[in-house]
Amino acid sequence: MPKLGCRCGHIMSVSNGWSPEEWMLVPQQVVEAAGERLENGSLRRAEEFYAAVDSSGIQVYRCSNCGRFHLEETPGTFTPFVREMPLAD
Repeated sequence: MPKLGCRCGHIMSVSNGWSPEEWMLVPQQVVEAAGERLENGSLRRAEEFYAAVDSSGIQVYRCSNCGRFHLEETPGTFTPFVREMPLAD
């Protein structure tokens, strides 16, 4: 089972098991287009919906320990992003 280590030390599963740590970034235009296709009946099965949104999405893994996001923009290459501290008033 493939795993991804976060800088905080937490280990995440990155296999196709749909863990709570696995997210997808999808452009809003793609979501809107899929919604329109659902409404007009041109999407009839769940597989068609997933194909419509997955094709332009970016796989994201969110560490359940520290909240850091790891974007997989190219297969097997992960770019980590950590939450910035809020600006002081």
